[in-house]
Amino acid sequence: MTQLIRMMNSTYNQVNRNILILEEEGVIKTKRLGHLKIIELQSDAAKTLALLKALELLDRHDSNSRIPAGQNEYLSEKQTCTEQKYEKEEGTDRY
Repeated sequence: MTQLIRMMNSTYNQVNRNILILEEEGVIKTKRLGHLKIIELQSDAAKTLALLKALELLDRHDSNSRIPAGQNEYLSEKQTCTEQKYEKEEGTDRY
């Protein structure tokens, strides 16, 4: 869990909550080995395949719609507002 928390730059509660949701939906399977929590992707599950397909489509769309920096003022303003909101709520458990 610690390694995943660091990779996600998140908190234990947030990562654990998402792990529980993914496990309930059958996307992952967790098991304990001593103090370690092992998380395994259920790659053959229908929901996992659907999520992977959605991520692939989003990634493809994102890479096709990138606008060079400074060419879209609205996007820059919107991104700044989102970043400020994130920084403001970072101390809380809300997102």
